[in-house]
Amino acid sequence: MPTIEDANKDVGVARECIHPATLEAIEKLFPSPMNGIEFLGLVLRYATIKQLTLPSFAQEESFAVITVKNIRVLSKLIGWSYDTTHKYVALFCALGFFVKGRRQRQVEFYFPLDSYVPPESLAALDNLIAEYRPKVRQSAQQVKTRFLLYFSSPQTFFDKMGVPGELQPMLQEIRQLFQHEGVDSKKQQNLLVQIAHVVQRVLPSKQFETVDTAQKSLPPQHIQFCRPGKQRTSPPSDCHLRAMQAH
Repeated sequence: MPTIEDANKDVGVARECIHPATLEAIEKLFPSPMNGIEFLGLVLRYATIKQLTLPSFAQEESFAVITVKNIRVLSKLIGWSYDTTHKYVALFCALGFFVKGRRQRQVEFYFPLDSYVPPESLAALDNLIAEYRPKVRQSAQQVKTRFLLYFSSPQTFFDKMGVPGELQPMLQEIRQLFQHEGVDSKKQQNLLVQIAHVVQRVLPSKQFETVDTAQKSLPPQHIQFCRPGKQRTSPPSDCHLRAMQAH
């Protein structure tokens, strides 16, 4: 675990002080053209290493601590626009890379130097998606998709993406096919995300078309059970059941 002696306060916190698993997580969640690693590197130029016990951590750990008056000052220090700096700060906090605090009218960001521990809840990320400006919402949604892909089980990922349970085995088989064909893991994950999005977009209309086509193909004596206002005098037909499901 890095200690205060591992970093020179005059030059900030070196990349070598950060746990490799944390760097890997940032690279996965903020791939090009996003700039997660670059943002972190710029911010850590103004950080110092401290041994602290924070409320959300079970024991004393090493943190890179960035202390500034506000995010606007931070944006000027790293040479980025305020909006972009604010977006990355919000995303890093929502994902648990940064813990935000205040001390003596200053804002402090605590960056754990130990291995990244993914948050159990994505409520903070969902809040960004629901309430922040469009660019932040878009980035938060992209990061959430990657987070579910890398840090949750395949079933949880497909559930969160809105993929119906009956189609998940198919996507699991596609995943296994990618692995069998030697598709590298990064491309594999990207393709699965795209497939999940296609399923989300196309499936509802296809389900409707299937029900509608089935209704039109049935003979009149069966269609009568699907019409509003008609009294059923015999057990419901398949058409009636489909119509109920469609509604």
